[in-house]
Amino acid sequence: MLEAQYMAPPEDDRALVERARENDCQAYEQLYRKHVGRVFALCVRMCRDQDVAEDLTQDAFVQAWRKLRTFRGDSAFGSWLYRIATNTVLSYLRGQKSFVDSLKVEHMEELTYRETPLEQIGLERAIALLPEGGKRLRNSRSRGEMIVS
Repeated sequence: MLEAQYMAPPEDDRALVERARENDCQAYEQLYRKHVGRVFALCVRMCRDQDVAEDLTQDAFVQAWRKLRTFRGDSAFGSWLYRIATNTVLSYLRGQKSFVDSLKVEHMEELTYRETPLEQIGLERAIALLPEGGKRLRNSRSRGEMIVS
């Protein structure tokens, strides 16, 4: 006959926080295991990159460990941690510049392309080979109009 083993109920967050404040790393590890999934999901949703989200999740838990003494208990530990994670991601995102934003477009010279005489002759020959409707369409587009015949 199999005997059911007694398992102690999991400690609530407040008791774990109190123990973690006394440098009980096992208590903080339990808090980590209990909340890491939710924090990671938040980070992924906010930054849309799983690798970055993993780093940000770790950063949030490090921040929470450092600030654990400031946790007053007015809200649930999970809510407090969620806010830390949100701020961690927002701080990261503010520090990022998109590739497009990092280009200094106003300092770039405008590139203009001028056909060589040989290219112009080739273009004129190609246009001459077009059916009549294609010629009209090409000519109207060069004037900024769109006429389809």
